[in-house]
Amino acid sequence: MGPGDGESIVLGTTRMRVLGDGGHTGHRLAIAESILAPHTQGPPQHRHAQHGEGFYVLSGTVRFTVGDEDLRP
Repeated sequence: MGPGDGESIVLGTTRMRVLGDGGHTGHRLAIAESILAPHTQGPPQHRHAQHGEGFYVLSGTVRFTVGDEDLRP
C-alpha cells in the first residue's frame, strides 16, 4: 500500500486508515493506522469475540483501561 491507499475514516479528532480489513484472513487479522489528537478519549471499553487487538505506538503515550485498571505501557 502506498501513502494514499486504503480507506480513510475520520472519527472526531481521530483519523484512521484501513490498510487491511481482514477480508483475506477470515477476519482474524486487520491492520489500521490511527492518528489520535492529544487527550483523545478513544472508544468505549469493548471486547472482540473473534480476534485480539494489538497496538504499536510510534510517538506519544497512550492509556488503556481494562476493567477498572488504567495501564500506561
